[in-house]
Amino acid sequence: MAPVSERLHLDFFDSSRGREVPVSFHPPRLGVPAPWPLVVFSTGFGGGRDGYGGLARAWSDAGLAVAVLEHPGSGPEALARLHRLPRPRRSAALQAMVRDPAELQARPLDVSFVLDQLALDSRLDPNRVGLGGHSLGAVTALAVGGIPVRLSSGVRQTLRDRRPCAFLVMSPPTPDQFFAPEDHACFDRPILLVTGTRDHGPFVEGPREDRAGVFPLLTAARAWQAVFEGADHMTFAEMGLNHRPFMAPLRSLSVAFWRWALAEGPPLEAGFVAREVAGPERMRWESSDHPGEPSGQLNSRAF
Repeated sequence: MAPVSERLHLDFFDSSRGREVPVSFHPPRLGVPAPWPLVVFSTGFGGGRDGYGGLARAWSDAGLAVAVLEHPGSGPEALARLHRLPRPRRSAALQAMVRDPAELQARPLDVSFVLDQLALDSRLDPNRVGLGGHSLGAVTALAVGGIPVRLSSGVRQTLRDRRPCAFLVMSPPTPDQFFAPEDHACFDRPILLVTGTRDHGPFVEGPREDRAGVFPLLTAARAWQAVFEGADHMTFAEMGLNHRPFMAPLRSLSVAFWRWALAEGPPLEAGFVAREVAGPERMRWESSDHPGEPSGQLNSRAF
């Protein structure tokens, strides 16, 4: 077995579904005593287990074990199939692929299956588990959090798993796309939502900031939202021409959230975020802890 300081590739196979679930496992930095808090991360459409490496390293450096999931029905092979199509057909094909009922059901089950497998590792703390996701991975995370997902017209299924105690959801789906707006009230665990003012991904129908409309629907959850000025959809996948300036504040903010949720760190109040989130980029910060306060604008160290 590789030294505990090195990333590991784990090739899990769910025999009950006949489905492989590749995982990249990042142990925490050397010297962190077990049992370790665990963050599981669901990649977006086309994402592989080696993606989102900057975030995974930041979290493991902060003392967390991290497992990045690759979902085989909507991972790199699906992206390759999409790119083999003639360009005029890609948009419609992508719409169909991300709304495939079989994959919308399989992805949350992948998360639960991986949690089952990782529960066998005595170094991991089963009571301190976080779940993150980006784009289609955000849909996955919200479904695991208990919001019934629309598998087809008139058909919704609840795929809740109670083990994750906190959620980091980047580029959440526009309300009424994958979930009924009223069903967001089923989500009842702490959650940090992250989006950008240009976060209008390929299967979002509506104005650019509709993703920010998820936040007020989470009425049963302790919720926070960060909206980065100028960040686009691929920023949060650590890709694109404009992503680099946002990486430091995104990593700082996500580490602060996981430390609060999983390691008894300082609370995510506005003053703390203003002090601790490094970087020049501006972001709007919203909190259900203080619903009467107006939205604030943060940049680096000023609120």
